[in-house]
Order: sequence, then structure tokens, then C-alpha cells
Amino acid sequence: MSGSVGSRRLGGALCALGLGLVPWTASLAARGEWGWATLDVAEAAGLITTGMLVRRGRSVRVLATTTAALLLADAGVEIVLAHRGELTLAFPLARAVFAEIPTAAMCLRAAGWSVRVRQEKVSRRGWRDG
Repeated sequence: MSGSVGSRRLGGALCALGLGLVPWTASLAARGEWGWATLDVAEAAGLITTGMLVRRGRSVRVLATTTAALLLADAGVEIVLAHRGELTLAFPLARAVFAEIPTAAMCLRAAGWSVRVRQEKVSRRGWRDG
């Protein structure tokens, strides 16, 4: 998939999602919600960097998996806080179902793609793992 249309689309989508977090993160910072803003900065940086590396056919296993973990943790913490009454439940659930979980799935797809690309390179060179 290196350099393929699929990798360019996946990489472009991850970059766009990361850039789309910027206005949301700025609004969190403007309200003084520094913890959430910091987490979203890390998510945006992970998405943009993962997307750029996928588009270039580079390995993203660790980065993409870490970014997915951040997104899922964000969703989980928001839902727990809502359940405790600190947030309304509808918005965190909607974000988790329609944004964070699908975006995490895209990151995991990029990580899986990265593993396949690595295996193809190893098999072409005749190397063995172990």
C-alpha cells in the first residue's frame, strides 16, 4: 500500500482529522480547560504525524497505536465523568461513537498497514524475524 491511493487517502484523512481538532482545542484552552486541551494537542499531533508518515509509506505502528490509545482514553474518561454527573452524558457519548472510536479505528488500521508493509519489505529482502 506504500504510496498507493489507499495509503494517501488514509494519511490525508488522519491529517484532516488532526487539523480539525485545532479549533476545538483552542476553544478548550480559551475556557481554561488545560487538561483537556493538552490531551487534544497530543491527539492532534499524533493524528497529523501518523497521517504524514502513512502518506510517505513509513512505519507508524507505535505512533498510530499510541494515538488510538489516547483517543480511546479521552472517550472513556469523558463518559466516566458524565456518569458521575460532571458532564452531560449525551455529548461525550456522541463524540465517542461518532468521532473518537472511529478515528482510533483508523489509527489501528494504519498500524496494521504498517506491519504488513514491514513484512513485505522483509520478505522481499529474504530476511527472517528471530
